Amino acid sequence: MKTLFIFVSTFKYFLKSYKKNASITKLKQAWALDILKRFNFEIKINNQPSSQSRRILVGNHVSYLDIIVLLAICPEAVFLSKQEVARWPIIGAAAKRIGTIFVSRDNRHARSEARQKIKNLFDNRANEIHLAGFPSGTTCLTESKPWKKGLFEIAQQSDVLVQPFSVDYFPWRECAYVDQDNLFLSLIRLFKTPNKKVVFSWGEAFYVTENIEQEIKSTQDWSRTRFNFTNKKSHNPMQIMAF
Repeated sequence: MKTLFIFVSTFKYFLKSYKKNASITKLKQAWALDILKRFNFEIKINNQPSSQSRRILVGNHVSYLDIIVLLAICPEAVFLSKQEVARWPIIGAAAKRIGTIFVSRDNRHARSEARQKIKNLFDNRANEIHLAGFPSGTTCLTESKPWKKGLFEIAQQSDVLVQPFSVDYFPWRECAYVDQDNLFLSLIRLFKTPNKKVVFSWGEAFYVTENIEQEIKSTQDWSRTRFNFTNKKSHNPMQIMAF
């Protein structure tokens, strides 16, 4: 029954978004906080992000939880997501409603279209958005494969800041969604796991220069080092967000 709540809650907020004068941004954050409360997560945030209103947020990708955590902390974020998510029950429709940009990884033309759509969003100076994406392209435990450079190239072309972040969970594997994990079994596992914590860290924002390859590597190294470091620390309770 607890797993069913995730979909019921998402549908509830989805319907609220169609009410007159509804604030999509506020609803996104309220939904995320509601989900994290139900999962009984304790959350800590390290550092402060840039105050710039137009940024591309990039970081490690461990689980679908990353999106929920980001929306709780930065509800202005719009996500770049794989096309498959659009077909998920209820979640897919909600993702479309909040402006998610979907891309088919295996379709070169679709990838080009998505990149152009993102560039157009940033080229329109009236838009104040934070585009969030995961350069790894998929969830993983180690971030051992080099990050893809697409988001960094868009940041360079559109002259917008790259804002690094790192998401870390305790216990690590129980909160991850990788390999052959099943969504429903993962939800059940999360509800059964006690003392769950998430540490979210902001890195130093920067403009991409001609040294793009090195900047991508440095950003990935920071993210990788960050979550590897925090996972070796003691699991003392931490709480900074009021639900």
